[in-house]
Amino acid sequence: MFDASPTTTPKSSSSSSSTLKRLLAGGVLAASLVGVVPTVASAQTDATETTSESSDRTHRRGARLDAVAEYLGVTRDELKESLRGGMTLAEIAEANGVTSDDLQAEMIDRITERVETALADGRISEDRAERILENADERVERIVDTTREERMEDRQERRAERLERRGERIGERLDRLADPGETDSTDDTTD
Repeated sequence: MFDASPTTTPKSSSSSSSTLKRLLAGGVLAASLVGVVPTVASAQTDATETTSESSDRTHRRGARLDAVAEYLGVTRDELKESLRGGMTLAEIAEANGVTSDDLQAEMIDRITERVETALADGRISEDRAERILENADERVERIVDTTREERMEDRQERRAERLERRGERIGERLDRLADPGETDSTDDTTD
C-alpha cells in the first residue's frame, strides 16, 4: 500500500514545514489525478447534481407510491404505514382483494410505459431500455415480496460491496503511483 510518510527526518522546522507542504500538495494532486479527491469545481457540481438527482428520485418514488396506493384502493399514508409496519406489498395487496400477480403485472406495465416514453423522448438509449425491461420482472418481484427492512438491508449490502470494490481500485491506483517503475498488467505500452 502507498505510504505517504517521509523517509528522512526533517532538519529544521522551516524545512519541515516546506517538506510537509510539498508532500501534501503532491498527495492531493496525485489523489485528484486518480479520482480520490475531487477538485473544488467538480465537488460543487457533484453536490448540485446529487441534490437535484435525490430530489428527482424522491419525487419519482412518491409518484410510484401514489400509483400503487391508488391501484390497491388505499391512501398513500395507509400504504406507507403498512410498509413501515413490516408488511410486504403482496400482503397489503391480498388484504385489499388484489392478487400479488395482478399487482406485479400492473407495476411492470407502468415500468414499460415509462421506459417506452423515455426511449421515445431520447432520454435513454435502446440498450438501457432493454436492460431495464430485462430486469423488471425480477426487481418487481423482489419489491412486492420483501419487506422494506429486507430491501434496505439488501441495498446496504450492495452499496458496501460497491464501496469495497472502489476502495480496492483506488488502492491499486495509489500503489501504481507510489511505484511508477511497476508496470500494470493491463498496460499495453512497451519501450
